[in-house]
Amino acid sequence: MLSHLTEKIRLRSREPSPARLRSFYLESRALVERALLEELEEDLRRVLSGPSRPDDPWGW
Repeated sequence: MLSHLTEKIRLRSREPSPARLRSFYLESRALVERALLEELEEDLRRVLSGPSRPDDPWGW
């Protein structure tokens, strides 16, 4: 009986807690947001710096 209970506790401790899942979600979301903002910032800098070619007004 005791080994059965310790096995249940051990298995339960492996399950991610809601707090850990939420923390992982928030960290992941922050990383994605930061990466997207950096990419957008690079695109804006490129557009605002002027066209790279005269026939390319957006600088793409």
